[in-house]
Parts: sequence; C-alpha cells; structure tokens
Amino acid sequence: MNACKSAGVDDMIIVGFDGNASAVDLILAGEMVKATVAQQPYEMGYQAVEAALKAIKGETVEEVINAPVTVVTAENGQEYLDSLAAMQG
Repeated sequence: MNACKSAGVDDMIIVGFDGNASAVDLILAGEMVKATVAQQPYEMGYQAVEAALKAIKGETVEEVINAPVTVVTAENGQEYLDSLAAMQG
C-alpha cells in the first residue's frame, strides 16, 4: 500500500493474507487494503493431530486436508478484531 501511495497509484485494490490486526485496521479505515484472508490455526492444528493419529493407527490419511479460512472485509472486520482480542484474553 505504501509503495502504491508513493508511486501516486490510488486506484489499486489490495488483498492481504494472514488476517493481521494492523491490516484489518487499514481495511476499517477505508485504505487501499480491502480484505485479508485469515487462516484458522486452531483448526489447522486439530486436523494435523487427527491425521497423525490416523497414520499411527495405520488408517488412510487424505492426501490433501483443507482447513477453513475467513475473508475479512470492512463488513466483518470489527467482529474479527473482537474475536482476536477475546482469544488473546
């Protein structure tokens, strides 16, 4: 975003990845960042442990295991920030 601003580009739509709170702040402020994709680390870890247990037991493990993601935009950004704060205690 800063590079675009420095180059005088103001019609760019930027979508990030990782669901950082600072990115969500930019989204809510109406900056060029319009969305961020947030992974679900708890779900990723849970699925990894489930797959490991299956492998240990000699059961079939899927080659690809998908974990859900959340697309964070201006519409759900504050709710996402609130959920991050709740997780951090």
